[in-house]
Amino acid sequence: KRQAPWPDEETLEDLLHSSAAKILTEEGLHLPGFVRVLVEQSRPYLEVAREMDWRRGASLSVLGSEVVGRLHVDDPEGHSRPIRFRADRADAAQGGVVLTDYKTGKPFTEHKRESTRRRKTLEAVASGQRLQAAAYALAAGVGGRGRYLFLQPDVDAEHRVASVTASDADVLDAFHTAARTVLAVWDEGAFFPRLLDPSGRRTPRACEWCAVRQACLQGDSGA
Repeated sequence: KRQAPWPDEETLEDLLHSSAAKILTEEGLHLPGFVRVLVEQSRPYLEVAREMDWRRGASLSVLGSEVVGRLHVDDPEGHSRPIRFRADRADAAQGGVVLTDYKTGKPFTEHKRESTRRRKTLEAVASGQRLQAAAYALAAGVGGRGRYLFLQPDVDAEHRVASVTASDADVLDAFHTAARTVLAVWDEGAFFPRLLDPSGRRTPRACEWCAVRQACLQGDSGA
């Protein structure tokens, strides 16, 4: 565990430029001035992170970043099975460990009422769509919490954080049910392609960033 204050302006600029240069090198992009473009695109998201977690000069007790963890769930046969995950950040907070996953897109739900947002979260976990925070909460244990932190600049503050606590029995039960279903499908080897989203009308968004999309017949009318 170490105290992690928000970096001063000079250090932050160095981190932004070095990180942008590293990412572009890994992607094979060497266009002049592109580092600056990436730096300026990422700056508003970092500012949101600062406002949410480092407000008023706070210093966080950070346990690690890009943390790899594991928890165990029972499969349909009652056997304990490991599930591995990666969290963007782990903090030591009052009461327990907090595991965070950063999101740069829109919040999963922007309903005004807390009860409605909770219901939508429960439905999403039960359908296997939003499992990270629940997995984090289970791994964090008593007093722990898993959360999504939405960094898109134009999001209302009340919708920036969606979290699951280790004591939220309904969400965690839904997670276990979803995990058992996924493990059963895994064991059967039923890895069929998703050619349409659940509505049956659109191509799944995951296809937009799939690493093997060029080898796929998705969108090939001849096939």
